[in-house]
Amino acid sequence: MLSGPMGAPITLVNFFKLRTQAGQGTGMQEMMSYAAVSGPTLEKVGGRFVLTGPFEGTFMGEDEDWDLVAIASYPNREALIALHEDAAYRQAWAHRVAGVARQRVMMALG
Repeated sequence: MLSGPMGAPITLVNFFKLRTQAGQGTGMQEMMSYAAVSGPTLEKVGGRFVLTGPFEGTFMGEDEDWDLVAIASYPNREALIALHEDAAYRQAWAHRVAGVARQRVMMALG
């Protein structure tokens, strides 16, 4: 993540498969607890969610099984780093870990 150009805008595409049971609730409940902190913190560092929603299916390529898709845009890598250094975000990360069975996060410039 740190090897690319630091000043360029960056976009992350997240695919999530949620756990059926997670802690006292469901994977979706855990993700909503995480989202309650991650969304405002993303905005605080200058980023924004471009899209969040249920996974519909694969248009081309191998069919994959996901539950959620979230696309986030950051003005630069520094903002992405600042997000992960935020104390409240780091604490909320435990909800993401608890709720997610597997994930794929892809990065693109722009």
